[in-house]
Amino acid sequence: TEVICLACVALFSANFASCFAPAFMAFNAARLEHERMPMPTLAFCSLVIGAVYLPMPMSLFLTRLIVARADHVSGLAFFAATLMLSHGAIISWEVNGAVGFTQQAIVLGARFMQGLGSGVLFQARFVLASLSTHNHHQDLQAKQMFASDLGLGFGALLPFLGSYIGGNSELPEKRPEFGTSV
Repeated sequence: TEVICLACVALFSANFASCFAPAFMAFNAARLEHERMPMPTLAFCSLVIGAVYLPMPMSLFLTRLIVARADHVSGLAFFAATLMLSHGAIISWEVNGAVGFTQQAIVLGARFMQGLGSGVLFQARFVLASLSTHNHHQDLQAKQMFASDLGLGFGALLPFLGSYIGGNSELPEKRPEFGTSV
């Protein structure tokens, strides 16, 4: 159970950080075209990064509801389902050639859907705290912080790895989220 909870924390952090490269790519492309940053681009970049945290109150409610009616495994499965469905949506729309505003709207919708699983962070803390004894509590907190940092680091490298494995030296301009979603 401890390993599963730590893996969920790492996975959420990796998912959060994987959007940095596409967001900064959009930011830099708009900056090259305009003297001042256009407000829609600034809003898109901000939302793409922060969208996983915006639905957190709803996520906490849904996670508590699922855990109360079923068990903690169901709460973790809900987290996994939000990630699978959102990344599946990104893959299917980018394969079908969605570009421009449509692509941005789909990416933002997927990031909000991923945010519905953000309650896993609190669920993992609760499960880990219930498993720990007083002398083991600090050790579990350190492991959870390490899992989060490891996820952030891996997530930041994920766009590069996806592009490199796909045979590109940089993120594809028309499908920047594809490599990280696959």
